[in-house]
Amino acid sequence: MGNRNLLDEILQMLRTFKDNRELLEKLHHYMLNELYVEEDMAADAIIIPEQYVSLVKDTADSLSADLVCYINPATLEKIEIPRSVIDTLIFDEEDTDDDGEEEDIFYADLKRIDRDWEQTITINPPESSESFSFMEQFVATLPESRISSMLSEALSERKPFRHFNHIIHQSDEREAWFAFRQKCLENYVAGILAERLWNNEPDN
Repeated sequence: MGNRNLLDEILQMLRTFKDNRELLEKLHHYMLNELYVEEDMAADAIIIPEQYVSLVKDTADSLSADLVCYINPATLEKIEIPRSVIDTLIFDEEDTDDDGEEEDIFYADLKRIDRDWEQTITINPPESSESFSFMEQFVATLPESRISSMLSEALSERKPFRHFNHIIHQSDEREAWFAFRQKCLENYVAGILAERLWNNEPDN
């Protein structure tokens, strides 16, 4: 069957349930998660050395939990520290004494990175502006509906993250949003790795 005939058959099937919201939502979920997102990501695929591919999803999951990831490009070891903790640590690169602070696991991790790792790639969770763009991109993929209108309005309000999350978590688009955000985070991680690795520009 040719492409044109396939398209005609698909359109004919769509017409049979164009007024059935439940079926349309199921089709939308399937296309968003299985077709649209993957094709979009494939078109803009970010190439990184094969041995680092397994780090991408795991690091994206860590960023989603608001963890800062330190990666050793030589050994592929990854150390995670909560972003909320980073600013509270007073780290002295010249301090080599056991003064008690090293009992803090996060402080000890930072000292080990500085002392033992020749190179480090640091990946921070996306800035709020980039996270906001993920939400905007997601809303742009939705068909016109009450939910898409509510989400668009939420993004224009004073506290867009809070309003967006409140709406999305009570909607049928919740799982689609999680899948979309995960893809965005994986692209974000792959982009940083590609920049650092191909240009041989680790953070130290």
